[in-house]
Amino acid sequence: MSPSPATTTPSPPTSASPPTSTQPSPCPSPKPAPKPDALPPKSSPSSTNCSTTTSAARSPTSSTNADCTAEPENPHRKIIDNIIRAYRLRTRRQRFRDQGWLTPAEMAARLDITASTLKAWRRAGLVTAVRYNDKGESLYQPPDPDNQPQRPRIGRPPKTS
Repeated sequence: MSPSPATTTPSPPTSASPPTSTQPSPCPSPKPAPKPDALPPKSSPSSTNCSTTTSAARSPTSSTNADCTAEPENPHRKIIDNIIRAYRLRTRRQRFRDQGWLTPAEMAARLDITASTLKAWRRAGLVTAVRYNDKGESLYQPPDPDNQPQRPRIGRPPKTS
């Protein structure tokens, strides 16, 4: 038998009207997922000039700004800087310079050698140096005028008969 014209089949809900059931929807409304490649917001935009594009949006050939990879400023650094200024403390480099220690250029000029030779002599123990920062920069103890460092002999030793 055919259905009567008075009975109708239920139609599916249209997309304009939400479902009226009390059960939660199996698919919650989509939220934009955070992009893992996105750069974090800067605390002080005036300190760096970085763009806020994600690394996925950058072309592989584009150069990145070196300031964008910098670590955020250490809050203790400001405290230390204030103490240094308030008590007029001198840096390690300044204290060694006051004692007469020489820069690599000054020491190389005094010994009439190149800076690379000076570094080789430091590694060999012919001159005394002290590191004054975490970058490995050194100051050299001035040579004793009466006891100059012995220059290493280069080349083949002379033949003995």
